[in-house]
Amino acid sequence: MTESCIRRAIHGVAALVALMTAATAAEAQVRGLPPGEDWATIGVDFGLFSPISTFEDAEFGESRFERGGAFGVSATVWPILSRRIGIRAKVIRSETDGVNEMSEFAPLAVNDPTQWLFTGELIGRLPTRAAGLDLAPYLAGGAGMKQYNWAVAIHDEDRFFTWTVAGGIELRPALLRGLGLNLEMRSYGSEFHAFGIDDGTWEPGTIAREGTNIGFYGGVVGGVTNIDLLFSTGLSWSF
Repeated sequence: MTESCIRRAIHGVAALVALMTAATAAEAQVRGLPPGEDWATIGVDFGLFSPISTFEDAEFGESRFERGGAFGVSATVWPILSRRIGIRAKVIRSETDGVNEMSEFAPLAVNDPTQWLFTGELIGRLPTRAAGLDLAPYLAGGAGMKQYNWAVAIHDEDRFFTWTVAGGIELRPALLRGLGLNLEMRSYGSEFHAFGIDDGTWEPGTIAREGTNIGFYGGVVGGVTNIDLLFSTGLSWSF
């Protein structure tokens, strides 16, 4: 009887140890890895997209785009320098209303665009731990494409090369190390040359009209440098 009880106790302890081991492994899997030990990160961002450039139109004067909400997703792999340097792909979407100082019928005022930004970036981070948090300040820079989907324009959309730089921080609570909170400030730069913005004319680029140096429709449009800012926060999951 005593031997049977001892066996049952041993079996019970063994089962408890196995259960605790499985629970610990499951918890470790859920908790993920801290910055510097993970291989990849996926993220979702929400923020404020803030165009800061203005555009001069020879006929209508100054136009600009208003601020708009932004939504984005990103995916990062960390293959370089002890997983401190990574490669990130990022997509951002925002809707921005166009306004003009003289007329609501100016080209940019009536063409409230949806803006898409697609970039590939190199990102470097410096993981550390403080007060129960895994912290990873980072800097990123890269290039890609900016697309305007116009609300009214017959040609519907324009695409321009764009560059981007960003700085931010990722915070991961110690109890949920795979789940992170991101805070970021980002800048985009591109060359805007749609609707004849700059001087309102077509510059040389095709055969010029007789007696002028202005090309026919289809020539190169005078453009201006366009700068946008993005302030965002979001969630990330690393594994």
